[in-house]
Amino acid sequence: SSDVCSSDLFNPTTTTTYTLFANQNSGSFCGTKVTLTVTVLPAPPAVDVLPINPSICVNTIQPLFGSTSLTTPAIVFDEKFNGTTSNWVVQNTSTGGNPLASQWTLQPSGYNYINGFGWNALFSSNDSTPFYLANSDSQSSIAGSITKTTLTSPAFSLQGYTSANFSFWHYIRSIAFDKFQVQVSVDSGVNWTTVQSYTTTLGTPSGFVNSIVSLSAYLGNPNLKIRFNYESSWGYCWAVDNILLSGTLSAAMAWTPSTGLYTDAAATIPYVSGTALSVVYAKPLT
Repeated sequence: SSDVCSSDLFNPTTTTTYTLFANQNSGSFCGTKVTLTVTVLPAPPAVDVLPINPSICVNTIQPLFGSTSLTTPAIVFDEKFNGTTSNWVVQNTSTGGNPLASQWTLQPSGYNYINGFGWNALFSSNDSTPFYLANSDSQSSIAGSITKTTLTSPAFSLQGYTSANFSFWHYIRSIAFDKFQVQVSVDSGVNWTTVQSYTTTLGTPSGFVNSIVSLSAYLGNPNLKIRFNYESSWGYCWAVDNILLSGTLSAAMAWTPSTGLYTDAAATIPYVSGTALSVVYAKPLT
C-alpha cells in the first residue's frame, strides 16, 4: 500500500497483474481501483559467432555464422527409400561375373539371399522397410570378380548451417581389403574425399546399426554431394537405409561493426549495417 506522496518500485520476474486501490479518507469516502498487467518477456538467448576467434590472413575471406541457444535443428534431407524409386544415383564399374548383380539395388524388407556355400541372410532394416543393398557375393560363384559400386545423393547445400551430421542405418559383412566408405564431393562429383571408412563387420542382416558422420568441415558449402562407395573382391555386402542429414541453421542477427563485412562468399557486396542475416563474410584489411 502507498499514499499519494509515496511511490513503489516493482520488478516482476514473470507476467504479473497489479491492482491499485484509491480511497478518500475524508469527505464522501469514495474509492476506485485500476488494474495493470506487466508482461515479462523471456530474456534473449545467448548469442555466439562461429567459428570462435578465427585467425586469418589479410584479404582472406572468412564466413561468420550467427548462433543462439534457441536455434532450431533443420533437416537437409530425410531419405527412407520407401518408394519404388529414389533420386539417389547408382553407379557401377564392377568387373567379372555378373556386374549388375552386385550394384546398389533397392530390396524389400524380408529379402532372403542364399548362396551355394551356406550363407543364408534374411534382411530386415531397423524399421522393416525397403533398403539399398550392394551384394558382392551375388556377382559370381567363383573368385576373380571385382565389385565397385556407388550410391550418390542429390546435390545439397550447407550454407547458413553451424553444424551438420549425416546419420544412417546399415549392415556390413566384410572381408580383408574391402572398402566401405562415406565420401563427400564439393565439385558436383568430380572429386571425392573419404570422411568415414569402415573395415569390420557391423550389425547383422536383421540388425542394422546406426552411424553418424560429422560434416562440420563442409559448413557453408553451397554445392555438396555425399555417397556410399563399396569395393570388394568377391566379398559379402553393404546394406543401407534411413538416411538423415540434419543440422543447426545459423540465426539471423544484425552485425556490428560493419567494416570489412560482406553478404556474398566472394566478398563483393558490402554488408548494410542493421540488416539481420544468419551469415556474413569477413574480409579484413588490417
